[in-house]
Amino acid sequence: MERLGLVEQLGDGRLRVTDPSLLTAGLQVVQLGVPPSALITAQARVIELVREVAATYVGMFVETGWRSVVEAVGAAVEAELRALAGD
Repeated sequence: MERLGLVEQLGDGRLRVTDPSLLTAGLQVVQLGVPPSALITAQARVIELVREVAATYVGMFVETGWRSVVEAVGAAVEAELRALAGD
């Protein structure tokens, strides 16, 4: 469960549940008869897919929105430097 990010070790044998709702849902699914190993495999795949989706959106932002932000900030910094230089 630690590998999936569901719990963190705090030391002294204590754990912190990072997503109590997800853990509760998982326990309920196991109570319905789904083997824990199947649930862990499914959750690992979901995490992988969510990361791919996030990477897609980050890439889109970097390619579209971020460039305009960098260009705007760069232009503002350049204008400020020119003003300081007396140009």
